[in-house]
Order: sequence, then structure tokens, then C-alpha cells
Amino acid sequence: MDSPAISERLFHLMADNILDGLAIIEGERVVYVNNRLCEITGFSRDELLGLDNFNLIDPVMRKSFKRDFGRHDVSRMAEEKEYEIRKKDGTRVIIHNRHSHLLDESGSGILYHFEIITDITDRKDAEEKLLALNQELEKRVEERTAAVQNTNVELQLREQELEAQTRSLEDLNAALRVLLEKGEQDKKDLEERTVLNVQELVLPYLDRLLLQCSDYTQRETLKVIRSNLVDIVSPFGRALSLGFSRLTHREIEIANLIKEGMTSKEIASLLHVSERTVTTHRDNIRKKIGLKSQKANLRTYLLSI
Repeated sequence: MDSPAISERLFHLMADNILDGLAIIEGERVVYVNNRLCEITGFSRDELLGLDNFNLIDPVMRKSFKRDFGRHDVSRMAEEKEYEIRKKDGTRVIIHNRHSHLLDESGSGILYHFEIITDITDRKDAEEKLLALNQELEKRVEERTAAVQNTNVELQLREQELEAQTRSLEDLNAALRVLLEKGEQDKKDLEERTVLNVQELVLPYLDRLLLQCSDYTQRETLKVIRSNLVDIVSPFGRALSLGFSRLTHREIEIANLIKEGMTSKEIASLLHVSERTVTTHRDNIRKKIGLKSQKANLRTYLLSI
């Protein structure tokens, strides 16, 4: 069994570590307070024990309280109240007080009153601010409602004006639609040419460089460049024009070199093929683009495309 001294020490340890203030009152005399109650009130333990606890209540609210310690209704073992107290420095504090009491053995008399006190000042301040905010919002809603009603009248007038403007815009839209269609076609043509140029006039040379390059860093860099080019043009790959798709890859490559002003001999040297092979490709190109029976210059025609 614990001795009374140990039990008292355990009680003090427990009471001084709870989050709420605790006061024990015998009759009308405060016989115990914990550390948290000292923090809430700003008084030391000795000051609270010697202070008339009734004097802690805010003077304005004090008139509504009855000094009935010792005369509580013994059938009401617990009750709760919220009221204001004044700290030692005069600061206003709002508390929530939970009161209970211990009866004597006969059950007809009160031996001790227990006051559990919680500082709810911050919560109450927040509630007041929230209430003020709600009132301000309600006021704004009323003002906005009135403004909306006025705006509705203005909108009706504007609607009539817009109907007239809509008719004018419909005519303008018809003209713009024609321009947009033309722009889309131009965009499509540009995409087709971009894809064709990259796939037929750039990638083959990159592939040739990759085969000939022995330096690892340069080769990897070329791979990245080729991959990025493929990623750029791949969304348009299916949009190549039928006119260009009649030529083979090699024919397109040679046609581009002819366009650049290179002779058959220069082309053969660059592509590592015979000059006769280049001449055959030139004849095929002329045939596929409709110049076989004409005397038109192939390079001049290619420059005009």
C-alpha cells in the first residue's frame, strides 16, 4: 500500500501536468490550485490560496453570480459555465468552468468543490471574428444582389445590342472562315515539305555520317540529333503529298542535289555511285514529274517547286 505522503505526491504530479486549471475549495476557502491555474490567472499559488476566488470574476459579470459555495444542490453533481475573469495584470480571460463536488458520507453535505478551468479566450475571440466576418459577408451579399439586379437591366439592353452585332459578325466570320481554310492548306503544305526535307534530304546524310563516324561521342551526338529530328517530323509523316511520294528516296536525294546546282559527276562522287547511275536517276525523275518529253531544264523546274 502507498503511504499518504506518496499518494499526495502522485496527486500533485498528476494535477500539475494536466492541461486545465484545477482548484479545490473547502467551504469558501481555496485549499489547492495547480500550476496551470496559476498560468491562466497570472497569480502565484500562494496568492491564489489567499485570494477570495469570487474576486477573480470580471466585476461586470460578478453581479450575476451568487456566493453559494457550500449551499450547492447536492443532487447536481456537476455543472458547467462560461464567464470572464481578470488576470493579475487586468487582462481579460474567458474560461470554461466545470464544477463538481465531493459529498460527505451521509450524502447530504458537500465537503469539497472541484473547479476544472479551461482558458477558451482564443476560441471565443475566433468565434467573435467569425461572427463579424459572417455579418460582413451577409452585407456584401445584399450589396451584390442589388448590384446584380441593376446589372440585369443593363444586360438586357446589351443583349439587344449584341444581337445586332452578332448579325454583323456572322458575315465577318464567313469571310474569316475562307481565310482560315486557306491558312490550314498553307500549313499543311508547309508541314509536308518540312517532313519531306527532313526525311529525304537530312536523315540520309546523318545515317551516312553515323556509318562513317568512329568517334564515340560524335556518333552518340549524331544519334541524338537524328532521334530528335524524327520526333519533330513524325506527327506529319502520313501527310506527305502524293506528288513527292512518286519518287524514291534516292531520286528525291538526287533531285535535291540537282536543285543545289551540282553536276552529275559531283553527285556521283558525293554519293559514291557511278555517273551513269546518276544519269539514270535523272531520267527517272524527269519522267515521274512530267518532263520526259519536254526540253525544260530540270534544275530550273525543281527550283520552281
